[in-house]
Amino acid sequence: GSVTNTLASPGGTTCTECGSGKFSTASTTDCADWLSTCSNAGEGLSGGSTSADKTCEACSAGQYAATSDNDCIACAAGSVTDTLASTFGTTCTECASGRFSETQNAAQCTACPKGFHQPDNSSASCLPCIPGKANSLVGQAECSPCGEDTFAPDSRAHACQACAAGRTAGSGSVSCSECSAGKRLNDT
Repeated sequence: GSVTNTLASPGGTTCTECGSGKFSTASTTDCADWLSTCSNAGEGLSGGSTSADKTCEACSAGQYAATSDNDCIACAAGSVTDTLASTFGTTCTECASGRFSETQNAAQCTACPKGFHQPDNSSASCLPCIPGKANSLVGQAECSPCGEDTFAPDSRAHACQACAAGRTAGSGSVSCSECSAGKRLNDT
C-alpha cells in the first residue's frame, strides 16, 4: 500500500509507500502497523491484503530476514545469503576475493574465470588480467606476471607464451625482443 499526501481530503498530488511493517488497504486510509509479526529469522510476511491475513513464509534464496524483520530483504550484488541457494536466509555474506555475484538475490558467489581476477571482497564482477599477466586457474584474487622468456600480448590471458628461439623477455612482458648483436640467449 501507498497513501496520498492528503489522505481522504481532495487535492492529493503525490503517493507515498507505507514503510516496512505497515500497510494500507486504500490510498485514502493512513498506514497502519501489521497485526502479525514474524518471530523466526529467515521469514517475512507474505500474501493477503490486510494485516490479519498475512502469513510468515520462508524468504526466497538470495533474500534474508532477521528475527522480527517482517520483510524479506534482497542481498546486494557482491553478496549472498548465509544459506546460499536455500531458503530461510538470516543475513548476507560478502563474496570473497576471487569470487563475485553480479545481481542482487544471487544464490551463490561465482568464481572468476581463467584470465580474470578480483582482489576485493563483495564484488559484482571480475577484472581481466592485463597484458604481461595471466591466470590459468578460476577463483583467483590476482593474475601472475609472466616469467622470464615468456609473454602475454593480450588481456584475459590464460597462460603466458614462450618466446621463440633467439628472442627473450623480462618478467611481466607483453612481447619478446631479439637478443642483442653478438649475444645469444642465456649469455651474460
